[in-house]
Amino acid sequence: MSKHKKLSLPFKIFVALLICFILATSVSLIEIAKYPEDAANFADNVLRPLFGSKAVITIEGIVFGVQDKINKAKNSNPITTNYTSNINEAAANTGISESFILIPPNIKPLVGFSDPLADEGIWKNIEGTSLYTTFVRTDPTRSFSVVNLVFIPSKNVSIGAVAGTKHPGGELKQNGTGIVPTDIQNSGKLIAAFNGGFQEKDGHYGMYANGITYVPMQNGLATVFIYKNGKVAIQKFDSSLMTNDVLVARQNGPLLIDNGQVSNSTSKGIALWAGTSAGDYVTWRSGLGITANGDLIYAVGPSLTPQSLGDALRLAGCTEAMQLDINNFWVRFVIFTWNQNGSFYNYQPLTKSLPNAGKQFLTGDEKDFFYLYTK
Repeated sequence: MSKHKKLSLPFKIFVALLICFILATSVSLIEIAKYPEDAANFADNVLRPLFGSKAVITIEGIVFGVQDKINKAKNSNPITTNYTSNINEAAANTGISESFILIPPNIKPLVGFSDPLADEGIWKNIEGTSLYTTFVRTDPTRSFSVVNLVFIPSKNVSIGAVAGTKHPGGELKQNGTGIVPTDIQNSGKLIAAFNGGFQEKDGHYGMYANGITYVPMQNGLATVFIYKNGKVAIQKFDSSLMTNDVLVARQNGPLLIDNGQVSNSTSKGIALWAGTSAGDYVTWRSGLGITANGDLIYAVGPSLTPQSLGDALRLAGCTEAMQLDINNFWVRFVIFTWNQNGSFYNYQPLTKSLPNAGKQFLTGDEKDFFYLYTK
């Protein structure tokens, strides 16, 4: 007969306290999630240094799961049986082609939602800019999950990027300005800015910008390249791509869309998605894709998985795409309007649910971001 070791009393006390801590922290995070900035700071500045990233991932997974169940209960609205799950077929039906340059064709929404929403898939101009926006839904289990899209035409909009005052961070100890360059601000041509990727500790994803390597690049990862001639590409990285004409290179996990197909990497979990972006977690997410024309599509929305985010970008006509930052406080898209009389910018978020981070982008954001300006 085998003998089982009895657990010591101190160990039992430790386990009990750990369970109580996880439960108490989960409840606390759910409460402070009403205030995204507090939740983000609490997780990054208190929990991660104290217990490590893996423990925090577990806790956040519990929180996201509870929040998702609450959202489903509040918004019970099943999809009818004729729901079209074939994203490629739906994308083909939008009329995406190489013939358009400035104004994208409307997107044919996926059929089967029992509550059709007005203007879904219809692109509308963002006043005062060359940008267009619409929204789609791609998750048959969450008809309440709306993905907001922004069309960025390459013909008359340029893109740049800067590292933040603290992040992506890493062993190289290189910090950026976190500010839209002064010459762009003073030109009055700034029209928008949006979030970059994860912190270095959440996956060691590389960033190079304007002659400085902030985090070393890794082969095989999705990377957005901005070239000195203004062209943009989203590709799987290998060192041969880092030529002298690269102005910016920013990585953030595997490709969401690769050669026109939503990647199966979207469901491989923490090993590929790092941090709180595990494949099956449901939370606010953002992403960036590129069409066959070289035009960009930014996507952001709540209650998303990498799969539903990738499906939305594919539906908008992207041939390659990658995920950017996640969670409500870190996903940001701000629209800037130049006030010629006062020589300053007015700014507002793309939707009321997103943080109004215009001041941070102009005066110093701790995380890296992209900015858009008129050519």
